[in-house]
Amino acid sequence: MALISCCYKLESGTVRRVRPDDKKRVLRFCNNTFSWGDYIDTVWDSWLEEGEFFTYGIYGDAQSRAASSQADDPVGICHAHMHKRQVWIEGIRVHPDYRRRGIAAVLVKTAEDSARNLHGMAVSRMLIDTVNSPSLSMARLLGYTISQTWIYHHLNPGASMATRGNGATDPRIQMSTDEELDPEFYSYYVKSWRWYETGHVVPSDLLGGGMGAVVVASASTDSNKNDGDVAGASTAYEGILKDTVAIMTVSRSIGGTGTTLSATLYPGSDDAVCRVLAYLQEQAATHGCSSINVFSKTPLPAYDTLKPRFTFHLVEKSLVAQEEVEPNAVHPSR
Repeated sequence: MALISCCYKLESGTVRRVRPDDKKRVLRFCNNTFSWGDYIDTVWDSWLEEGEFFTYGIYGDAQSRAASSQADDPVGICHAHMHKRQVWIEGIRVHPDYRRRGIAAVLVKTAEDSARNLHGMAVSRMLIDTVNSPSLSMARLLGYTISQTWIYHHLNPGASMATRGNGATDPRIQMSTDEELDPEFYSYYVKSWRWYETGHVVPSDLLGGGMGAVVVASASTDSNKNDGDVAGASTAYEGILKDTVAIMTVSRSIGGTGTTLSATLYPGSDDAVCRVLAYLQEQAATHGCSSINVFSKTPLPAYDTLKPRFTFHLVEKSLVAQEEVEPNAVHPSR
């Protein structure tokens, strides 16, 4: 089946796959997306290699459009990453002069159609900042719903662990295989800012090639649990209490240099959480990671150098028998 890359057309433009020579023109409107800049330049080559990298091109005038199909200037981009049954949509960018024209929605719809028709994906997911109203509005109008909300924390990998104990020798910290994680309570793990279902773990994604879940027992039996997924769901693991679980992955840092340790943290007692954070710092040092990202669905206890940064909605949409939505009726996403 051929790619339906030209299904959606807006005024004087069309959707197509990104070409290598688009990079300079795209980066002109992707340099200052966020207060710190953007990361598109660091993932460009890998996204191009993966495929499913789309752009919306605007033609300068009718003459240039008639003269060559290569004459369109990219003013929007979107990448789609396929994994098991899920398409992860990311990197939605639209040139400031062309926003609020439905371009982002057209790009997302193209990615969805490719995922459903060419790759057999069953669900589409995206991550949207909770304060990004235009993107949330677009997602709702395209049929997405908020499934979960996550908090992103940054943890300094170089902080002293002198007051936290040695995680490697702490008997209350045990390693578990991913097969032992119940998806009902531990639903996702994060790698390189992509959320994956724990029921579809790729072992090579995890720290240690499959030994990526840290199981921690509470120091006391009356653990003051947070109201997260695992509240009341503690289970025995080799004679200890499964209190706090962190699923660890390592990937190339996005928007920076070196590698990043990402920990999807399902917190229990404050004591166990702090022990896990110390263990993460230890593992980051062991594996030479330059940064640590910690993701949780509930606030974490105070811990030296742990800083909450942003809150995101994980939104999703079934790609099975979905009704079509008119893309011109929605606003583009940032």
